[in-house]
Order: sequence, then C-alpha cells, then structure tokens
Amino acid sequence: MMKINKIKSYISLQLARLNKQILTDKNNRQDDLPRSVRSKREKLNFARKAGITGIEMAVVLVLLAVGATYGVTHYTQFINHQVTQSAADHLQMLTEAVSNYTLDNRAALATTASTSPGYITSISETDLRSGGYLRSNESLTNPLGQTYQVLVKGSATSATDQKIMPFIVSDGNDTLAEPGDARRVANAIGGTAGFTTAEEPETIRGTNNLWEFDVAQWGLSAAPERIASAVFYDDGVGQMDLSALLHRNYDPANPALNRMNTAIDMNGNNVTGANQFSGVSANLSSALTVGAGGINSTGNVASSGQVSGNTVVANAIASNGSISAAGNVTASSMYTSNWFRTYGATGWYSQTYGGGWHMSDSTWIRAYGGKSIYTPGTIQGGYIQGNAIRSIQYAPPGGGCSGGSIGYYGGYTMSCANGVWRYGASAAAFGGSYMSFMQGGRWYCTYSNPATGGCSCPAGYSAINVFSGGDPTWGTNYSYVCQG
Repeated sequence: MMKINKIKSYISLQLARLNKQILTDKNNRQDDLPRSVRSKREKLNFARKAGITGIEMAVVLVLLAVGATYGVTHYTQFINHQVTQSAADHLQMLTEAVSNYTLDNRAALATTASTSPGYITSISETDLRSGGYLRSNESLTNPLGQTYQVLVKGSATSATDQKIMPFIVSDGNDTLAEPGDARRVANAIGGTAGFTTAEEPETIRGTNNLWEFDVAQWGLSAAPERIASAVFYDDGVGQMDLSALLHRNYDPANPALNRMNTAIDMNGNNVTGANQFSGVSANLSSALTVGAGGINSTGNVASSGQVSGNTVVANAIASNGSISAAGNVTASSMYTSNWFRTYGATGWYSQTYGGGWHMSDSTWIRAYGGKSIYTPGTIQGGYIQGNAIRSIQYAPPGGGCSGGSIGYYGGYTMSCANGVWRYGASAAAFGGSYMSFMQGGRWYCTYSNPATGGCSCPAGYSAINVFSGGDPTWGTNYSYVCQG
C-alpha cells in the first residue's frame, strides 16, 4: 500500500510541473513576433501538449494495473474466505443431519456395526435423504468438491450396550482445495471438526487437539486435506463407544477417555519422553538400558541369565544362573552353599592387613605375603614339615601337662608323659621329678617325686638338676628330674 501511495505522489508531482510549464509558455507568447516564428512556436506547443496527453494516459494505465493487481489479491482472499465458510456451514448442516439420523436409528446401526468388518458400518446419502434428514438440494459433496463418507463405528458388544461413534470424513480430493483449506474449515467449526495435513496424512486431528484418530482405524488410507466431523461429540459421552477413542489431554470428568482396553502394538517403534512407567511386570526381549540413575525394587530382581555391571550393591541377590561383573562386587557378607572358586595364582586376600591364602601351584596352600598362621585351636595333618619347630609352651620338669604335648624348658625340648613334663626321652626312661630346698646347710623336700613319694629317684634313675636358684640368705631351690 505504501508503494502505491508513493507512485501516486510521484506522478502527481510530475503532472503539476508539466502544467506549470505550459502556463509559463503561454504567458510568454508575444503577438508582435513574425508570423513564421509564431507558427513554429504554435507547432511546438501542439507537439508538447500531445506529449503531455500521452504521459497522462500512461500514468492512468499504470494506476489501473496496480489497482487491478491489488484488487484481485483482495478479491481472491474474499472468495477463499467465502468458500471456506460455505464448506464449514455445509459440514455443520451434515453433522446435524447425521446426529439426528443416528439418534433415531441407533439400535439398527449398533447391531449392524457389531457384525461388520472392523465393527464399522456406513450411512449413505440416500438413507439421509429418504428419511428427511437432507433436503433435495443438499448432498454429501462440499463446496471444495470433496465427497463425505458417513461411518459408524461400534464394537463386539454394541448390539447390547448401544454404544456407537458416528463419524463424517471427506475423501481428501484436493482438486479444488488448497493446502490448509481443511484446517481452515475445521477451525471455522471448532469442537467436533478435524482435518489431515500433508505432513500427517495418516492422522485425523481434532481442532485444539481435542481428539485424534489414525485413518486406518476407520478403514481409510492416508490422504492430505481430509475434513472430518466427530459427530459423537454432539451426541454425548454416554452414548459413545469410548473403546475406540483415546484422548491426548486429561478429562477429569471422563477418565475412560485416557484408558486403554487392549494392548498397544508399537510395531517396532519407540516410546519416548515418558516420565514414569507403572504396571505389574515388564517383558523385554532384549536388554533394559538405564541412561542415568539406578533400578530400584522392593522385591526380588531375578535373572535366568547373567547380571552384569561395574558395581552391584544389594541386600540380597538371587539368580538361577551366573552373575558376572567386569568390576568389583561389594557386600557386607558373602555366603555360598557350594565352592568359593578363584582362577590363577589367587585366592582370599585381606585388603586391610595385606595377607591371605592363595595357591601358585597344584601342591601347596600358601600364606600370602609371608604371613604367620595363628590359631588357639588345633592344626592337624599327616605330618608337619619345616626348617625348625619351636614350641612356646613353657614346660618345667615334673609339671602337669596334657598327653602328647611338646614344650620347652631352658634349652631342652620337653615331652608330656603320663601327665608330667619330662625331658625329651621315652616314657620308660623317665623316673619322675622332685624339688628340694636348702637352707642353713639343711635339705627340705618341697615337692615329692610321685614315683617314689619323696625327694628321690627310683632305682636305676639318676637325679639331674635342671634348675637352681634363690636367695642365699633364705635358701636355694633345686629341681631334679629322674632320668633312666
């Protein structure tokens, strides 16, 4: 518009300049000029006037061309709006006709749909006209040249529950329709109307995303610029078969609109953008991948195959098969009803104290790191082999002991025979032991030899002093062993 105004202003300015020049030339004309001069000037003025007239005509033609272009654009938009509105009015009329027909013939339609392929039956133009729902000048063809189908969807139980879904949808003929016409017609109607687009020809979408269907649900092929009307919206939820309708948005008054009554076959496609999955179980034919976080369970996590992970932390892990980890398995305790097995020159190792048990050949069980082995209990074997055997049991001769024990006394190895410590010798060569005390040149028997009842050795045995000590003032203790 601004460009046209600029052109008009420029042309008006040029015309004003030309008119001013003509008046100036006329006033400057001198009658006393020679006839020949006046004649030449008059011819020149005539030619000039003729040129001005041609310019004016050209300007008029330019204005007409610009105006025609501008007018045609607006006229085309006006015509398109009128056609869109006419198509919307036609669909509203048809929606009302179909709604009335289905209300009057619900039982018959529900019964027919329950036994039809896909539970879908149809209403013809003849049915609507013969019943007085369409006038003689009304048809199923809209002003865009598209022809509507009137479909009625039921279910296996619709013959008894009388729930059906009447639906009007065009054939998608785009001979007279421009891209976006279907959306414009639907938007002019609102609530019940829907459409398909070139981007999603397989989906009929209601205005404001109130509802949507895959065209295959109605036995249709994908096509752009389909115009549709969900007649069941006008009929009321109580009369619908909601099993074929799933809302994108939450309707608190009708929770069934967000509920599935059958399995969803994704046909190998993904489910993305979900916040939470809730259900009884999950049956996966391949791996379950968790990008972040963990897998939490208040019950058991069971696997008939392998459970692999860098770190597995659990109160209890139960598996019918193997549990494999590329990293560490950390637990407060570990129990096994079978063998605890390791591979290679490994075994059990104490991370805290740096020792443990391991095997580096097929013969010996070794203490890792040269650690000592300690037990207050018993070590039992066929025989014990070593560079040396050292006892830490102090065994004074004649002291009581448990049979078979080995101790030490001074630099001697002591053996326990008949419950008494003796020097390392056979039991037959030991004649007991006794202790005596000397004070002031006199001997006192402080511990009798069990074999003799006094501080003496049996016949054939010699008394060997194995210990002596004390205070010379008070006296000296002497210990003797009878050696045969």
